Amino acid sequence: MREIKFRVWDKNERVMYPPEFVTSIDLYEGFIELGEETYGEYTELLWDKVLQLDECEMLQYTGINDENGTEIYEGDVLRWSSEDNDGSMLVSNEQVIYNDGRFVMLNEKGQIVDLLKDAIKYNKSYEKVELVGNAYENKELLEKKEGGNK
Repeated sequence: MREIKFRVWDKNERVMYPPEFVTSIDLYEGFIELGEETYGEYTELLWDKVLQLDECEMLQYTGINDENGTEIYEGDVLRWSSEDNDGSMLVSNEQVIYNDGRFVMLNEKGQIVDLLKDAIKYNKSYEKVELVGNAYENKELLEKKEGGNK
């Protein structure tokens, strides 16, 4: 069973908080509490910040890692490399989103191109798959470039 964890994008401060900083999620009251805890003889909260749900984006861990072992979350941008029939390299950046109960990848046109799990585990046509950033901090990774490749 995969671990359920979230990282949080603060829309106002434009900061991404890793899952270890998410200390509490209260969907009923509509807030997320962030902080950094230390563990020793006593647990201590070093800092504390509360975000309303409309002030942030909760980005769930997919349960899948890229080829370098890096955890993949919603909003991440993956770079896929494969060789075309003529020997040239095709490179594509695709965003991971949660859609209809599954994690999928979107191309630059906003079209669903594959299930994340299937593409990572079963598709051998890609020579390299790596996490290169996320749609919040690295919007430029999703911009279409001339020539069709990203």
